[in-house]
Amino acid sequence: MRIVALSFFVAACGLHVVEDDQVPKACAEPPPPGSCDCSNGTWFCTTCPFFEGTAPVACSQPGATCQIETWEHGCDCACGSDGYWSCYAETIGSQCPHGAYHDAGIDAP
Repeated sequence: MRIVALSFFVAACGLHVVEDDQVPKACAEPPPPGSCDCSNGTWFCTTCPFFEGTAPVACSQPGATCQIETWEHGCDCACGSDGYWSCYAETIGSQCPHGAYHDAGIDAP
């Protein structure tokens, strides 16, 4: 009778066993440079002075580079001679800033 009662008690409490591979892993300290988030043992850092988005972002040091890294997306960026950050999307769905659009000089009808 005691075994049945104990079994019922354990089942009623919803005992959940967590496997070692399901336990979130801590990231090594200290974090790398930039604005960083730890996700399951991996640092994701952004060294750009801006975050994801598609709007043009001005820059003042042509040739400077930076990266945007999240657990899902990434952008490699460089400050262009036109004074805007130009970024390359590392993954499908990344929202990366691009240079300013310039008018081609064609008037619309």
